[in-house]
Amino acid sequence: MAAQEPMLELRPAASIDRVADDVEPSARELWAIVLVAVLLRAVLFLLVASRFHVTFDEWALRDDGKSYVHYASALLGDSSQLTDYDRRVFPGYPGLIALLHLCRVPFTVAAVGLDWASAGAVAALAAILFRDRRIGWALTCLIPQYFMNSSLAMTEAPMLALSLAGLILAERKRGVAGGFLLGLAGLVRPMACFAVLGQIWRDTLGRRFSNALVAAAISGAVVMTGIAALHAWSGDAMHGVKVYASDKSTYNGELIVWPFKSLIHESLRPEISVARGCYVWLHVAVVLAAVGGLAVKCLRSGSEADPRDMMALPWLAGNTLFVLCIGSYWGFQHFPRFTIPALPALFWSVREFLPRRPAAWAAIAAGMLAAASAIVLKDFVVPR
Repeated sequence: MAAQEPMLELRPAASIDRVADDVEPSARELWAIVLVAVLLRAVLFLLVASRFHVTFDEWALRDDGKSYVHYASALLGDSSQLTDYDRRVFPGYPGLIALLHLCRVPFTVAAVGLDWASAGAVAALAAILFRDRRIGWALTCLIPQYFMNSSLAMTEAPMLALSLAGLILAERKRGVAGGFLLGLAGLVRPMACFAVLGQIWRDTLGRRFSNALVAAAISGAVVMTGIAALHAWSGDAMHGVKVYASDKSTYNGELIVWPFKSLIHESLRPEISVARGCYVWLHVAVVLAAVGGLAVKCLRSGSEADPRDMMALPWLAGNTLFVLCIGSYWGFQHFPRFTIPALPALFWSVREFLPRRPAAWAAIAAGMLAAASAIVLKDFVVPR
């Protein structure tokens, strides 16, 4: 009988945790992580639905969910509800919703179901990629912004699920399949490019040049094919980007600015509460410290650096630099949300501060569920 293939082909390195065997997840624990992640999101919906009598369709169509569902319907030929503002979203997630609808899954069930299933997949795949159960448990309920977004019809969880699956395949030297999934992730949300950058950097430093080239070429080809198909369908593949860049309800001409401009400018506005400012800047401090910690580890270890550090550093650093340059009020108000595309890399960097015991994660999950319920009830359900 052939020997079982390891989860990841990671060469030994001095910086790998000495307790790696203690944190590496078993197959049974991976399934538990998936189940807990999905159940937590279902419970969040049930809490909100029972309090405000919200239907599942209303939950799915909240905020950007309506645009994704309208876009998916338009992809299948019914553009009666598609507005110019709906067309700003990227086509990958609506395309997945449309595919499920072709299998007779209602649009709203497909939209939310994709997110819940993706949330479970993200948690398990991150644990597999980094060979650390703590990363998986963290992604079941941390941070509040990710917990809420992956409970609604949003793009962060599907993008991360595709990215992580692509990285695992690329790490196993299956560059074609990995690149294909990474390309699909880029069509769901372009910030998946930073995960691709992480894989290319890891392969380059590990002298796996052909693997880096294949993954980069295939992912790029998938994105370009998607853009070409979008242009053929809509007549303007860049319409969504133009809306994001200029529309007053989005970035109002300040899509990209100098680093920290939005954070500093918005923090000084009198209507920003002290609590909100502290919440956002706490995220900024944690992310910057995580980037610095990874950079120091990689510089000290040189060629002997842990391949997981090699992958995580450009992934997290690239996404962080992008987020710091987002303008308008979005760069400040939504800083926690925009860090989500590199959340697995962030948790890997701060893994030493994450608990190991299931009881600790149960307490954290309960706290996050309570916090997310309060925030959703206040900001997402109650009419404003």
